[in-house]
Amino acid sequence: MSLLGIEGMRFHAFHGFYKEEHLTGNNFVVDVYITAALENANETDKIRDTINYETVYAICKRVMNEQYDLIEKVAGEIISHLLSLLIEGDHLKVRVRKLFPPMPGIVDSTFIELEKIK
Repeated sequence: MSLLGIEGMRFHAFHGFYKEEHLTGNNFVVDVYITAALENANETDKIRDTINYETVYAICKRVMNEQYDLIEKVAGEIISHLLSLLIEGDHLKVRVRKLFPPMPGIVDSTFIELEKIK
C-alpha cells in the first residue's frame, strides 16, 4: 500500500454558521490523504496507475466553491466525491481547517478530520 497526500490546499470560501461568514468568507486549508495500492506506478511511471493530484484538487475546489454552514459538511462532501476515484479497500482521510474562525478570543484554526474506507 502507498500513502498519497496533498497538503495545504488553500481556498477562500463562504462556509460558516454565521450570516457574515456567508457574505465575507474565510480562509480554509484542505489536506487529503489516500492509502491505496499504487505500486504499479513505481514500475510503469504512468499516471493511469496512480491517483491524479490535479483531479483530487479539482474535486476539493469544486466543493469549496459551494456554500455550507458546517465544515463537517464540507469534509463529508469532499470525501463523498473523492470515493469515486478509489477502489475497495482504499482508505481516505480529509481534514478541513478554518483559519482564524470567528470566536470570542484568538484562535488560529478549527478543523474536522473525516476518514472513510471504501
